[in-house]
Amino acid sequence: MIGLFRNIYWAHLRPNDLTPQLQALLRDVREHARSLAGGYLTAWELLQDLERRVEFLRHTQCRTIFGHDDPDVRRALVASGSIIASRLCVEVATHPDRKIRQWAERMRALFHDLLNGKRVEISESGINVVVHLDINEGKREINLPKLPRIDDAAWEVHLDGPPPQTDYAGDPNRCYASISGAMWLGLTDEALQVLANKMTLEAWMERWNTLWHRNLFHVLLEPGMSAHLRQTLAYITYNMMAHQYMLLKAKLGEPPMDTTMNTWAAVLQHISHGGLARTFLVGPSLRLLGAMHFELGERTGECPNSALDESILATFTRVSECDLAQLETRIRKHVTKVPVRRLLH
Repeated sequence: MIGLFRNIYWAHLRPNDLTPQLQALLRDVREHARSLAGGYLTAWELLQDLERRVEFLRHTQCRTIFGHDDPDVRRALVASGSIIASRLCVEVATHPDRKIRQWAERMRALFHDLLNGKRVEISESGINVVVHLDINEGKREINLPKLPRIDDAAWEVHLDGPPPQTDYAGDPNRCYASISGAMWLGLTDEALQVLANKMTLEAWMERWNTLWHRNLFHVLLEPGMSAHLRQTLAYITYNMMAHQYMLLKAKLGEPPMDTTMNTWAAVLQHISHGGLARTFLVGPSLRLLGAMHFELGERTGECPNSALDESILATFTRVSECDLAQLETRIRKHVTKVPVRRLLH
């Protein structure tokens, strides 16, 4: 808990920003969630201009509502989002643009409602949902539209040329280092326990797989993600995979080749460096459920409507590289009524 309050004081937050309700909430969540809350507050302080702070608060809202984090992380995000929204309201109180002031107030009201267990209605990226968050348990209830079946859906990916040799860890991406570090720091500590035979490799791998699926969702599918934050999370997830490989090698010798891991590792490295990566979620009968392109960290295209369904995480285990022309031809043969070329752009 000391680390959390050190982050809060370092971020120059006034003591009355941390209300008794927020203090009780943050004491109740596990350490990894408290670390993430501190990481969000640290990132907020490092983002100096208003535009990026507004963008960051929007991301915090989207991750809280649409993300597939564990319940403790969701609760911690409500706490950090509430503090950040309140701080933004103070910052823009005298701003000449009334729309910015009103938006900040709406964000503060939204997080206040989430903190008090009220239902909230939100529209993001063409998705309208009503959400109820049990702040004591971190469980999310969300009214979803009828979603397409994704049980047999698989990803096809294509990387255009070598990624640019950019400094993905440099400014402004370093502003988010506190978030990306907090998202997997606990796993590195547990890896040492595995090497010391104090934790089984199977238990560590189960936790690693859960976190890897969630991080891949953050990078690929979560709405409200800024380009720089996406590059940072892609880079840290790529390094998670390298870390997993080294641990398996230390415990088992040379691990068997895993084409799924190798394919996603290449995609994540490409995105982190700002390269052009094209991803397609293809359902049964070659129905195109989503087509998203990533370049310089920006995402364009059509996100799958089923992104709010947690079962979409399982689709990440089904991935292969593809040739764009061949993929388009295959889809056109099976689904002639779909304007494939438009969806692939």
